[in-house]
Amino acid sequence: MDTLKKILVTGGASGIGAAICRRMASRRTCFVVHTRRNREGLNKTVADIEQAGGVAYSELADFSKPGASRRLIGRAVKHMGGLDILV
Repeated sequence: MDTLKKILVTGGASGIGAAICRRMASRRTCFVVHTRRNREGLNKTVADIEQAGGVAYSELADFSKPGASRRLIGRAVKHMGGLDILV
C-alpha cells in the first residue's frame, strides 16, 4: 500500500520553494506550504499541488518571531499526522 510522503516546504509561495512543491506534487504527497505573507502565491502553489493530485495545507508564519518555526512544525504535524521531509 502506498503511503503519503508528508512534506513541509518553507517559502513555498514563490521561487525555489514553489518549484519544489510543483515538482514533487503527486497523489502520494501531502504538503504544508509556508509563507510569511504572500497569500496569493501560497494559494497558487496549493492549487497547483491539488491539481497534480496531492493534498496541501497552507500556513503563514514569520520566522523573525520567537517560537514561530516550532509552532509551524507543530501545525504541520497536526495537519499531516507526521513529517517526512522538511524543505
